[in-house]
Amino acid sequence: MNKKKNIYLKTENLSKPLKLECSISGWMNLWGNLGAFVSPLLCGWLAENFGWNITLGVTIIPVFIAAILWLFVKPDTSLLN
Repeated sequence: MNKKKNIYLKTENLSKPLKLECSISGWMNLWGNLGAFVSPLLCGWLAENFGWNITLGVTIIPVFIAAILWLFVKPDTSLLN
């Protein structure tokens, strides 16, 4: 008799996420959407009042901070340890 392997075995855990994973996903979604809403308003206001050179100088600061913080992300380690 030929036994077939269950091809869905490896994706079983994806249907049952942990509470912590859901919370992290929600926070990432919240801040991403909030930034997408606020950034055009803030950049427009900065550009009108201070010019584009200042606006681009101010908005590049969070990009550099995010790039530095990205170097410390370790996706292979648990958040609880």
